[in-house]
Amino acid sequence: MKIKIVMEVGMNSGNKKKRAMKTASCFQGVTSVRITPNDQLEIIGQDIDPVKLACCLRYKMCVAKIIRVEEIKPEAEKDKPNEKLGSYPQYLCSKYPPTWEVYYQETSQGCSIL
Repeated sequence: MKIKIVMEVGMNSGNKKKRAMKTASCFQGVTSVRITPNDQLEIIGQDIDPVKLACCLRYKMCVAKIIRVEEIKPEAEKDKPNEKLGSYPQYLCSKYPPTWEVYYQETSQGCSIL
């Protein structure tokens, strides 16, 4: 399930914004992170625990409040013509098998380990 989390994090300078975004983006399951115009951190991801994320941000940034957590539902697909009906499948492999060349060098001396 995809989740959208909006958090308020103490970001006074550009370095703190970078640190907050880096900390949130390194969290497991996060797919996108952005800063809203009113300086809130918006995190979108799959199966994210908002409480663990807030604790992690509090450890790095000292202040982190969860404002809103909501589930993102997939948009209903609209009736659009299927573009793939007339196209042929694209294959990545060639129709001929690869050719292998074997090089063998014959040595007339016996074992050369010693």
